[in-house]
Amino acid sequence: MIVYSVVPIIHVLFGSLWVGSTIFFDLIVMRALNRLNNQVKGQVISSMISSGLPIAFTFFALLTVIFGGIFVYLFTGGDWSVLIQSSPGIYLLAGASLGLLVFILGMYLGSQTGKLNRMAKNISMASQGVDNTRRESNEEIDPPSQDMADLTRDFHRISEKIEKVSKVELGLMLMTVILMILSAYPP
Repeated sequence: MIVYSVVPIIHVLFGSLWVGSTIFFDLIVMRALNRLNNQVKGQVISSMISSGLPIAFTFFALLTVIFGGIFVYLFTGGDWSVLIQSSPGIYLLAGASLGLLVFILGMYLGSQTGKLNRMAKNISMASQGVDNTRRESNEEIDPPSQDMADLTRDFHRISEKIEKVSKVELGLMLMTVILMILSAYPP
């Protein structure tokens, strides 16, 4: 049946896009962002968010997880106990579990990036002397309850948190890829 051939290909395709974009973002973009001051960094992050980058990451991750789940179902024939009866099954189970953990971490990072985006807009508006309550746009921006120093400190703190979690996510993602390769080509 063609489904048995197409599902793994789609899973690997979107998994490759997810892993590749994560590696590029964590190793290239994050390093470049760290060299910028907070105001410019905030503008770049806002621009990336408005261009749809988080949607692309979520799309790649979600389709990888969905097609991975379908692949595991096809692999086991619906009998999940098969996974613990062979080396490929154990590698597949471990890789799938780590993949789900990476997906959850990615969703957490997305929420933190959204917070960072709102803070960046507040910093930008505060540095320009714009009153957040008198904007024409309907976009939600947190009220200016903090002064510029507090905003900058919180922005830096969340940026560092995102960077640390991103490194953990990348490490787990690479372990997931290794486990998936071992499930296809067991030693």
